[in-house]
Amino acid sequence: MMVPARLPVAPRPFRDELVTSWMARVAARYGAEPFELMVFLAGQAGRYAGARQIDDVVPDMGLLRLWAKACRIDPERLRRRSLASRYPGRPQGWLLTETVPVCLACFDADVAAGRDAYLRKNWRLAEQVVCPEHRTMLLDRCPACRGHLRLSLRMLNGLLRPFCRKC
Repeated sequence: MMVPARLPVAPRPFRDELVTSWMARVAARYGAEPFELMVFLAGQAGRYAGARQIDDVVPDMGLLRLWAKACRIDPERLRRRSLASRYPGRPQGWLLTETVPVCLACFDADVAAGRDAYLRKNWRLAEQVVCPEHRTMLLDRCPACRGHLRLSLRMLNGLLRPFCRKC
């Protein structure tokens, strides 16, 4: 029987953070993408090697438990970060699933506060087109390459910063 991995470093989720954002921050600490770390954790737990990505809307509790155990965190705390839990009764069509638009000013505020950049839960709401804090449009395209925004987190000066995967 294989013993599930325990990660020595795992940042705690922010109050308004998406589950997938937290997972990206954990994985980035190890120079990996979330799916790579998911496959590693699933393999260490003796589970299926065909691990899949976590869904922010209704995450698979088995996968959440796997991450929770590896990161020494209560799985219920992670489940409460799901969009279905945060917005009960909301039709799933009102939650963005493909691309998460972002507020660049929020990322700048993260830098100014000396914390990792992260994706906020309200950015996944279909009706949210302006950041309520900074009053700026949420962007779903990279300002540099104009492609659909696909963020990756990388370590810079000891903190995680967002980067476009395309450019």
